[in-house]
Amino acid sequence: MMLICYYTAVGMMMKSVIDMTLYHQLTALITKNQRSLKSKCDT
Repeated sequence: MMLICYYTAVGMMMKSVIDMTLYHQLTALITKNQRSLKSKCDT
């Protein structure tokens, strides 16, 4: 019973870590796109 709880906790932690890295990658992409859009508009 304890093993199931342990694996569930580890799985949740892994999922949150993966979500965070994906979120950071997405925000980085969005900021890059916004910068390129701004530079395109300026020219």
